[in-house]
Amino acid sequence: MSDTKAHHLSVGELGESLACKFLENKCYLILDRNWRTWWGEIDIIAKRKDKVLFVEVKTSAKDFLTDFDKTDYRPEEKIDERKIKRLYRTIEMYCSKHEVESFDVMAIVVLLGEKDKKARIKMMGF
Repeated sequence: MSDTKAHHLSVGELGESLACKFLENKCYLILDRNWRTWWGEIDIIAKRKDKVLFVEVKTSAKDFLTDFDKTDYRPEEKIDERKIKRLYRTIEMYCSKHEVESFDVMAIVVLLGEKDKKARIKMMGF
């Protein structure tokens, strides 16, 4: 595995771990991570009360000189129509296997500041 690919994977894993902590702080119970079928993967599956939350995590490690909400870099834009279709197909499979009746789908964007070692996290629907 190349150093670039290994760095990308470790950044993604860190982002998913931070997203899980973020959700736990909001009273979600993490049910599963990286749930896979042959056509797709769900990064995080969480639950609060009787509603299941399916989460796609996008992480970037770079330094941001501007305010988090004003930066022109948007990792969430990497969630294209094809990715959304695959995600929903995977969610349908999970729901049928686990008898889920009520759910939400969210994206969590994690921006990691390399210099200040701070994470900025934003949760959004799509």
